[in-house]
Amino acid sequence: DYTLELIQDKTRWNKLLAQSCNSNVFGRYEWGEVKSAQWQIWRLAVFKKGTFQGGTQIQVKGNFLLRFGWASCGVFLVGPQYLEGVTNALIDYFKKGALFHYLRINFFDAASGEFIFAVNECPGLVASPTSVNSGYTVRFALDQNFEQVEAMTANHRYYVKKAYRFETAA
Repeated sequence: DYTLELIQDKTRWNKLLAQSCNSNVFGRYEWGEVKSAQWQIWRLAVFKKGTFQGGTQIQVKGNFLLRFGWASCGVFLVGPQYLEGVTNALIDYFKKGALFHYLRINFFDAASGEFIFAVNECPGLVASPTSVNSGYTVRFALDQNFEQVEAMTANHRYYVKKAYRFETAA
């Protein structure tokens, strides 16, 4: 019923991401390139009857015995009503070929609007007992000239510079 496609093309990936209602900087192709030195990057798009419904970018480590993945961008969707189908398709794909697997999905929008109900009611998703970060997300368009960069912490400025390098290299 669902088909998954591993996307390697930067332009196509970012266009799919732009169609979603809950995209963030961690889903951008460029962010995956920053992380690709230490991780395998899987950019997975989910389609149902040929229509794009959502996807995620997973940072992956492991082999056939043990596989660990982190979807730091969460699951991005064309609409919240697709969460269960898209998430289940992604989880099924991720666990294929690994004896043991762990996939952590960081939902940025899990505490807002109708999305909170979709996440809380989605079978197969279990809340993590630990937090990886502060739980806050800052969103901005990458095509703007940022005056806010000077106000960021040194760590955040470092990642913005790194992302710009990949943006201008393409």
